[in-house]
Amino acid sequence: MLNLNYAAVSRAYHRFAAQRDTELFESLGWGDRLGAPGYRRTDALHLSLALLSCKAPLNGPLRI
Repeated sequence: MLNLNYAAVSRAYHRFAAQRDTELFESLGWGDRLGAPGYRRTDALHLSLALLSCKAPLNGPLRI
């Protein structure tokens, strides 16, 4: 069973959401993709990064 602390996830989400585009994309190794189709800032990106930073397991076909 997955047990996440809402406050921790919320803090992490807001930390990633507050970063500038260039800072966020550089930290992901996507600096050269800033503005490219398919590479956008979305809530899904912020939430995925927040969950990863809280050690939540994310399963799926793509490696994060």
